[in-house]
Amino acid sequence: MEARINESQTIAELMALQSQNILNERERRQVFEKQMEIFQRIAGWRLENERLGFASDLTDTWTPEQRERFLSDWQDNEFLTQINQGQKRAYEEMIDDELQTGGGR
Repeated sequence: MEARINESQTIAELMALQSQNILNERERRQVFEKQMEIFQRIAGWRLENERLGFASDLTDTWTPEQRERFLSDWQDNEFLTQINQGQKRAYEEMIDDELQTGGGR
């Protein structure tokens, strides 16, 4: 059981373990400590998400691997990278130009 607790990466996984198994005092303590570890990770992610312009709770239920894959995909996207670096015009500006030239019809 200890290995399953340690391998859990989300609160949902820990809750499933608790609901499917009768835990002894030591295991309940391990679950609590793992929950605190995950909550601390989530708190750090929320700050970083806000800094990156995402909803703070976007990645609350994700595993570290899922979040890393998302961030990697997001950073590899050339268009988003250009927007982030200020090389693309604002979306509203592009729409205004399109409407003025009749391209939006």
